[in-house]
Amino acid sequence: MNVLRNTIWSMCVSGFTVTNASCCPIGLNVLCVQNSTACQNRAQHVFWDGLSTTEAFNRFVATLAYNGSNPAFTYPGNIKSLVQSNYNTSLNN
Repeated sequence: MNVLRNTIWSMCVSGFTVTNASCCPIGLNVLCVQNSTACQNRAQHVFWDGLSTTEAFNRFVATLAYNGSNPAFTYPGNIKSLVQSNYNTSLNN
């Protein structure tokens, strides 16, 4: 439950204010209705349609994974530190 709470808190702090609705009207297949108008505040939405996350949310998750320090998201370490560790290990061999 702590991971879920941390994720929700991090999304709120990062400016995601719409976490339970898509950025576009969705049809029966959960995708955006063709020729519909998308929301104006895309950076505040987690979901683009009924399945896909927005570019802003994808960047948020990628940044957390790459250089985040919260072990709820990056355990045993973030991607940056894992790559550096592997790089340093290969230099020493």
